[in-house]
Amino acid sequence: MLSWFTVRQLSAKDEYKRKEAAEKLGGDGRRRRCRRADQGVEGRLVSRPAGRRRSTPGKIKDVRAVESLLEALRDRDSDVRRSAAEALGKIRNSRGVEGLVLLLKDDKFAVRKSAQESLEKIYPNWSKSAAARGAVPAFVVALRNGDPEMQQTAAETLGQIGDIHAVEPLALALKDKNPTLRKAAAEALGLVRDAAAIESLVRALQDRDAEVRDAAVQALGRIGDPRAVEPLVQELKNPFSDAFEVAKRALTNAGAPAVPALVATLRERTMRKAAAETLVRIGRPSIPALVAALSDDDDGVRESAAESLRAVGWTPGNPEQQALFAIGQKDFTTTMSIGAPAVEHLLKRINDGNPAVREAAVECLGIIADPRGVAPLVLLLKDADGGVRYHAAEALGMIGEVAAVEPLIGALTDDADAVRLASVEALTRLADARSVVPLVGALADIDSEVRRAAAVALAVHADARAVEPLVSSLQDPDSRVRAAAAEALRQHSSPISIGQLVTLMKSKDEGTRLATVEALGALSDAKSVAALAAALEDASEAVRAQAAEALGKLGDARGVKWLIASALSKRFAQESVPALQRVLEVATVSLDSETLQAVAHLDNVTQQFAFVAGDEAPQKSEIPIDCSEVRKLALEELMRRGEKA
Repeated sequence: MLSWFTVRQLSAKDEYKRKEAAEKLGGDGRRRRCRRADQGVEGRLVSRPAGRRRSTPGKIKDVRAVESLLEALRDRDSDVRRSAAEALGKIRNSRGVEGLVLLLKDDKFAVRKSAQESLEKIYPNWSKSAAARGAVPAFVVALRNGDPEMQQTAAETLGQIGDIHAVEPLALALKDKNPTLRKAAAEALGLVRDAAAIESLVRALQDRDAEVRDAAVQALGRIGDPRAVEPLVQELKNPFSDAFEVAKRALTNAGAPAVPALVATLRERTMRKAAAETLVRIGRPSIPALVAALSDDDDGVRESAAESLRAVGWTPGNPEQQALFAIGQKDFTTTMSIGAPAVEHLLKRINDGNPAVREAAVECLGIIADPRGVAPLVLLLKDADGGVRYHAAEALGMIGEVAAVEPLIGALTDDADAVRLASVEALTRLADARSVVPLVGALADIDSEVRRAAAVALAVHADARAVEPLVSSLQDPDSRVRAAAAEALRQHSSPISIGQLVTLMKSKDEGTRLATVEALGALSDAKSVAALAAALEDASEAVRAQAAEALGKLGDARGVKWLIASALSKRFAQESVPALQRVLEVATVSLDSETLQAVAHLDNVTQQFAFVAGDEAPQKSEIPIDCSEVRKLALEELMRRGEKA
């Protein structure tokens, strides 16, 4: 049972008695009281009547004790105040909250500490109580007029209470000369989380004390208002500043409200990495904005958004998202595999500011070959970047729409050799008669590769207008052009002037004569065969071998001796042996016995090649050529004639 005497002792003049009474009421004096009660005056044990129980410490509910302890909280002696605070914490009566809250501004640290601990015991959420809100004015006064230690405690307590009426005085405290108070005020404003503090906290970002700046950064992050986020984002500009990592943490803590500003910051190259890392830290709340950023016009934004989405484990939910995700990662192989759903998004990228992106998008459109790409690709034939124009011409050829013919003809005059080449090759695919005359003009292009491609293209067209220009191309200084022109003439169904070809056989250029022989080999009339036979006497071994080969393919026996010699020379065996076989198949009866005997005894021959491996000197290699079939044909003819091999 509570001793009324003990309660009265709280009002004693002697501070030690008041302190002892507070301790007893809180239960601290229990051990001493029990000991005295259990012993007699002379130390003998005294039995306690059955059924009597002492009051349990911490469970005293007597209103007189609580009221007396509340009075003791205002005692002039700090030890009494501390003991009273501790006693109230043990009693845990909610009526003690108001007095304990006010005790948080006590001038003694030990008292404040005991008050804080007791409040946590009585009501862990005490800072949200009406008593705490009612104490705000008192703490505001302490914030303005107390000593530095008290001011810091007042700021911290105001932050815990979180009442908006504390914002203005805390903002004023940010200007105090004491950096410890400025830091505490900034932290408190972050706990209050009121947008009215933003302007003051932004100014605090320039504080001369690094800890104050960091506290301001964290406070802005806690507030989370878009106006608070922007200053934090600006701190990402300098990765070497003290506030850089703090700003990233603060923005991460801000969560979803920080996402729009961070996504917008992806446009800034110097801040892009930090912004992306922060978005990844925020995690799932950033996903919708990052998915939207995949459609951004800025290549860097798209790439950072895709990388951030990958880092948070996002996966596309439909083909359109798959296309956007792949384009953002510059994974154009995947983009092409998506096909038609990717076309719309690729068409948006063909006007990208990055030429490499435009090129890749154009290349994908060509492979997907969707007709929707024709009109935009035609416009790209005028792009400022040569690579883009090249891929546009190539893609138009792959799509194969005749609407591209005229624009491609126009591109034959492009300044870039590669663009003209791609245009010729695209026109070859389209095979439209409108392109014949322009392609004939391309036979005179300054670039040999363009001329070669034009000759190849004209082989597709059975147009007489191409014959004479192709014959003229047999004199081209580039051997590949001559070969292409000869092949085109060989495939051509229009009549060719033998007189022109015979005239070209008199050229001093060996390459021209070789190409002319190939062209003559495409003809089967008597004049061309005669011209080939005459070429067997050419000064060039290569021309003679080519003529013999051509005659052999035509089934004419006049070149057989040269074919045998070519086969044995190892230089032309790969071409000569098949030509020799052709002669034996169609014109064996025209061969004399001596020639047949030579063929019948022709052993397997080899074709010699030269090759270079790395930086090593050129090396030679030989591959075997089987002559068994030509020997068989010769032996059969000799047996038919009754001759022995």
